[in-house]
Amino acid sequence: MGLPELLKYFYGKTSDDETKQILDWMKDPENEPEVRGVLGSIWTRADIGLKGEKPDFEGLLQTLHRKMNSGGNRPVLSLKSAYQTFSRIAAVLIIPLLLLTVYLYRNNNSEKNAQEAVVVQQEIYTKPGTRSKITLADGTLVWLHDGTTLRYPAQFEKDQRRVFVDGEAYFEVVSDPSRPFVVGNSMATTVVTGTRFNLNAYSSDRFFEATLIEGKIHVRDGQDDHRLEPGQQMQFDVEAGKVSRLDVNPYLSMAWINGKLIMQDEPFSIAVRKISRWYNVKIVIDDPELKNYFLTATIENEKPEQTMKLISMALPVDFTVTERKTEAGTERVFRLTKR
Repeated sequence: MGLPELLKYFYGKTSDDETKQILDWMKDPENEPEVRGVLGSIWTRADIGLKGEKPDFEGLLQTLHRKMNSGGNRPVLSLKSAYQTFSRIAAVLIIPLLLLTVYLYRNNNSEKNAQEAVVVQQEIYTKPGTRSKITLADGTLVWLHDGTTLRYPAQFEKDQRRVFVDGEAYFEVVSDPSRPFVVGNSMATTVVTGTRFNLNAYSSDRFFEATLIEGKIHVRDGQDDHRLEPGQQMQFDVEAGKVSRLDVNPYLSMAWINGKLIMQDEPFSIAVRKISRWYNVKIVIDDPELKNYFLTATIENEKPEQTMKLISMALPVDFTVTERKTEAGTERVFRLTKR
């Protein structure tokens, strides 16, 4: 018995025999270590929301007693056994009450309502220097750049498809106008119906960039709503409070999928942020005047020092390299000055 079987039970998709097997398994003291592990996994990986008003737990307990005394042909969860088992497993009573509530909701409501009672969130993090690709439940394809976090549900809700991204990701969204695809981020929210687009949105950079390749999207930045056409890019510099809309070659924004960082007439301050993350190094602009420059460059297999030398050939920039100790290890620091 494991996580898939318990989730199937929570969704109300188990047969009478499967339900009895699951409840007997959970009540057997010999299975306590395994039960503890599975419930711990659910507890740490799931966001469980009960639809409607807050459950009346006292009423639920009374209802359970009536079900037990009625001798119905469906197995029910013994309150005494459940309490004894789960009180040993959980430090609080939320898990047994949750199991009880989901059980009663499942038996007193349609399967549709029971499925809405549990929302399991998955999370993927791509380590620096790596890239990954994932297919979501609706068939949407997502490529994740390094240092990116993606949170998404195992199954999307009926009225919308919502995910969360912190980092850079390229999306090919399956069209479904009745269920908009929503990408949440701490800086802005992107709403989609079916399209191809790239998001560069690392919260630590305080910089948000959305590039539309095909289809339609609109980006909500606080109270403002920015609608993009294919070939347009919206940049939001959080620290400067500046929003820009640019006409670009949209395919350059997704070149990172093939191991290239391509910039065309990129404001130098923004280019430095992208290069810093590309190499996982710290770059400091010591001379504010450098922020007035623009950079055009293609980076593929060059080392950081090689890239800095190429930049110094294209712009009046000098650089120095130092190393410093951090909690995560040794960090390389490039300092840029105007020549």
